[in-house]
Amino acid sequence: MLHHLQQDVLIICLWLVILAGMVLRIHNGDYFPIYQNDDSPYYVWLGNSLYDSFRAPSSLTIFDQNNPTLFWRSQYRDFIPAERFGFRLSDRYFDHPFLASLVIALPARYFGFTGFTQIPQMIVRLPALVTALITLCLTYLLAKQTFNETVGLLAITFLAFWPMAVFSQRQGYLENLITPALLLGLILLRQMRFRVSRAKFMVLVGCGFWAAWTKFAGYVLFGIFIYFLNLSKQDKWAKLMLGAALGTLGLYLVYGVGIGGEHFWWTLSQQSTRGAYLSSMFTFFSSPQVQGSLEDGWWYLGLSGMIYTVTKKDWQSQLIGWPALAWLITAFFLAGPSNTSPWYIYPIYPLLMISTAVMLTQCLKLFPLAGEMLLIMLGLTGWRLAGFELPSSYLRLALTGWALINGLMLFYPKIIKPIFGHRLIFSGLIVLAIIGNIFAIRRVPNRVCGVGGCTEPTKIILPNSR
Repeated sequence: MLHHLQQDVLIICLWLVILAGMVLRIHNGDYFPIYQNDDSPYYVWLGNSLYDSFRAPSSLTIFDQNNPTLFWRSQYRDFIPAERFGFRLSDRYFDHPFLASLVIALPARYFGFTGFTQIPQMIVRLPALVTALITLCLTYLLAKQTFNETVGLLAITFLAFWPMAVFSQRQGYLENLITPALLLGLILLRQMRFRVSRAKFMVLVGCGFWAAWTKFAGYVLFGIFIYFLNLSKQDKWAKLMLGAALGTLGLYLVYGVGIGGEHFWWTLSQQSTRGAYLSSMFTFFSSPQVQGSLEDGWWYLGLSGMIYTVTKKDWQSQLIGWPALAWLITAFFLAGPSNTSPWYIYPIYPLLMISTAVMLTQCLKLFPLAGEMLLIMLGLTGWRLAGFELPSSYLRLALTGWALINGLMLFYPKIIKPIFGHRLIFSGLIVLAIIGNIFAIRRVPNRVCGVGGCTEPTKIILPNSR
């Protein structure tokens, strides 16, 4: 009876966390971030063009120098040089594979927005918000199945209320649509560790295919799948996965050459000119960004958790840590010298929070002081993001009280632990951190955008557009 009651309470708490996380993502979802306006309108245009003619993918391209396929170009407020905004529409478009664009375009198409028209931001971001819900659920399942219920609940709670995750998952970047494929793939790898079924293997191939045909970086998923199949001594299936990866690449090359010819190869050559910079590594670590720099300590908690899981020898920790590290290394080579593409790292956000949950639960068991210090130094930054400043005297008093309680626990454990145990301190710090993060999510947009608020720029006006 008591066990069933506990399970019911856990389920209720789980759905409340998911509900609260989605409310935070949906509320003002078209309001912030807006300056770094995501590329999802262009993916809607690409999807619309494919629905109109599958052999004529068209959208805005970043490769406008000596590009013979440009069919329209305009300048936004051309009479004010500082506000010029060049638009380059290309027919044929091969900046990215097209598969996810077919999904991103569905809501806009349903509501009657076709062609290269301006689309309300909330309609554009609807697929990203649905993906955010799927990501939250898969994060819990992956953490629970790989570790335990406690890690699962902590991971989904951390992700649901993490400011960087909330802001980023509002945006319709392709990386957000790759994230569920990565999480589902890792769940399947865990289930296939000792025995591989054909059905699950085909779904795993589908995850890789979806990611690869969404963005070129998605081929990393095939590499992750092959590595863990080999690690599980499933050599036959690892070779089949390699064949599937090569087949996926070959199929895309056939598609590109078939409808784009020389322009397809020209676009690929332009993609290859992107530089790889060591400075990207330091920028990623030191300056997490959403709309400009965001001093979010949970990013550093996540990196600490990733390092912790990568250094562990058990298979479960490696299943979380190594894919995060593999994707992070890939992002280093793609994001540019100044980290101008922070969305490249969005797929690892759930893995960072799972790693953080694993690290903190282990700290509670083995070295609770270390976990408490991490939560105090990095977990409470939401209050600072929200604009709250605690006077230095109060802060010193609080830290002195915390140190005193821990000191008394060493000498009088039987008296102090029942009143102020490490589990209670951990729980209190996590609750305090979550409340601070909620305030940050609500207040950061106004603090970043100023009194006037974040206004959406008018980017394109066509004579026949809606």
